[in-house]
Amino acid sequence: MSRPTSSRRDFLAAAGAVVTGGSLVSDVEAFGRRRCQGVVRQGSPSFRPLSPKGESQLFVRPDIAKLTVPQLETFRKGVAAMQALDASDPRSWWFQANIHGTTGPITSRLFNQCEHGTLLFFAWHRGYLYYFERILRQAAGDPDFTLPYWDWTSAPTLPEPFRLADSDSNPLFDASRNINDGSALPENVVVSDLEAALNFTSFSPTPGVGFSPSLEGSPHGAVHVLIGGNMGSVPTAANDPIFWLHHCNIDRQLNRWLNMGDGRANPADGDFLDRQYSFVDENGETVTRPVRDLLDSDKLGYRYDNVPNPQLPAILKTAQPPGPVRAKEPPRVMASSPKEETPRGEEPIPLRFKPVTVKLSVPATKAPALRAAAAAAPTAAPGKILLRIGGLSLAEPPSFTYAVYLNLPEGSTTPETEKAHYVGTVNFFGKAAARGHGAVKPFDETFDVTAVVGRQHGGGRWKADDLTVTLRPITPIPPKGEEEKLRLRSEESAKKARVSYQRIELLVAP
Repeated sequence: MSRPTSSRRDFLAAAGAVVTGGSLVSDVEAFGRRRCQGVVRQGSPSFRPLSPKGESQLFVRPDIAKLTVPQLETFRKGVAAMQALDASDPRSWWFQANIHGTTGPITSRLFNQCEHGTLLFFAWHRGYLYYFERILRQAAGDPDFTLPYWDWTSAPTLPEPFRLADSDSNPLFDASRNINDGSALPENVVVSDLEAALNFTSFSPTPGVGFSPSLEGSPHGAVHVLIGGNMGSVPTAANDPIFWLHHCNIDRQLNRWLNMGDGRANPADGDFLDRQYSFVDENGETVTRPVRDLLDSDKLGYRYDNVPNPQLPAILKTAQPPGPVRAKEPPRVMASSPKEETPRGEEPIPLRFKPVTVKLSVPATKAPALRAAAAAAPTAAPGKILLRIGGLSLAEPPSFTYAVYLNLPEGSTTPETEKAHYVGTVNFFGKAAARGHGAVKPFDETFDVTAVVGRQHGGGRWKADDLTVTLRPITPIPPKGEEEKLRLRSEESAKKARVSYQRIELLVAP
């Protein structure tokens, strides 16, 4: 994996980015290793320092589809070497996976550190990838090695090197996945949801109306769930080798988004920039960095093969705290689904592995405001009209998710019609229980439907007195002949997941 010469800033010394990696002294006899957390391995291989390369060069992260056979073998060698290390070694595959999440004993303060559902999602995972890559480079014994990414938009099927089922010789194989059979990720997740997220110009913490929470939900979370197995749950996700390629592609989308301009930028307040995280470098040492050191991929010394590094604005050494924020009037509920009330509150409504359409009612007193919002939708600011599915709950992530549609016509519809009514994808990743422990906490899923309403109103298809929301299960697209197996697996998963919701609402933001 070559890395062409490119200018870099004087960051390497401060960030410790000079590669002092190492290679394996002893050969790893077998690539395959058991993939359970907390297994102590004896006779771990040792690493020796690599000759540092020129500090003015950028590592180039390539598309996995473009790797040569020797590059792929180098990748396998590095993964196998990390998997062969004792689980107590901070550079081991298992220790590194536990930094993201673990279901086992918390034997290190570095475990369970992943950021999900916050504006720090991108920054934390960027730092996590960066230090993992340095360890893997040293384990592979190749000073030019870089992590590849999986571009699931152009190649929605799991890369073939990860599907080779001979687990005795392929360290990239994980038998727990649902898509090892060559199933493809659905287009509405890897194309439509990605486009919707990239179109937001604000990083925004508001669910459904900003880049960070939208992309984190889908495609990020939806891809996790649809891959399934270890990848389907936060505490086990990083045990699967495809985790790292998936997150490299997510990291690549951040650079794509920043390059689009029109006000797109990372947060710049002190609370965000000064937050510190600890990782492990290739020497097994704990390294602590503030978020401000993790935002610029150019300063970190890498780029993606087909995405230029964005030119980020200068960040003050000590950022000014954010100014006073005026309280905003909360969105007003204009339409809602029927509620089943009990003495304990709203009764959960189960969702199974079948489509469901829910009719929304609009009180007469709110109909004029909703009609006015719909008429203004084609030109209104993003987030003006929102759809909220409230009180979602589940026992465990299902092997599928739900596509959400607004006013989808009954009966057969064309792909064009479905796209015109498509709202987004429900995100179940990381929602079953916090860090794999504790009680299930209900959550809301919010979507910006301003553009959808605008298209329907402009086409004469909007009827304020006849509003429906359809939730349709979406799965990976199986190879021919595997449809029945997929159906049975999905129905069984639905029984275990016990997904439910309490209400569906259409809101208008002031």
